[in-house]
Amino acid sequence: ALPIWPSRPSPNPGPAALAPVNSSNMASPGPREDLITSILTEVTAQSVEELKQQKAFVKLLKKQYKELKELRKKHMKKISAMNKEQNSRVDEFQKDSTRKSIKIENKMKSFRKGQENPSGDMLKELNILQQETSQKKLQLQEWQMRELLQLREDQHKVEKSKKLEHLDQIVHKLQEVADECQAAQLKKLKEVSERDRKS
Repeated sequence: ALPIWPSRPSPNPGPAALAPVNSSNMASPGPREDLITSILTEVTAQSVEELKQQKAFVKLLKKQYKELKELRKKHMKKISAMNKEQNSRVDEFQKDSTRKSIKIENKMKSFRKGQENPSGDMLKELNILQQETSQKKLQLQEWQMRELLQLREDQHKVEKSKKLEHLDQIVHKLQEVADECQAAQLKKLKEVSERDRKS
């Protein structure tokens, strides 16, 4: 009789071996993961416009506005003082010219009628005085313009320097506010994590 050899197992698994995995058996995220995911979704980096709405930044802008306003106020005071000084000089010059002119005219009237061309020298002196007066007025006007332009140039330099200083302050304050907001967000995450660990 021929010997009977044991049969080999089939290399291909049957339908039972390929049974689908039940998705209900997979681990689902717990309440802690859900809570942290929710917080991380809400905690986002703030935009520059949002940072500018922070009280510390708004306070800085108000302070800078007051500083520029005070600079311009001082500038206007300087202009007013300069105009006062210039007007005083012009008035003094006008009075001096008027006195000299009246003096010459009175001399001309005092000459006696019998003299030959008695007022010739006086007329020449009066003409010279009028020319000097016109020249002096022109010099005063040029001086006024130079003083005013110099004052404005000085003010422009001061304001430019102050605005650059303000710009540095703004950049520093935005960084400071951003760091504070980030620290507050990290603190919030830490508190949530500690509460969850204790529960």
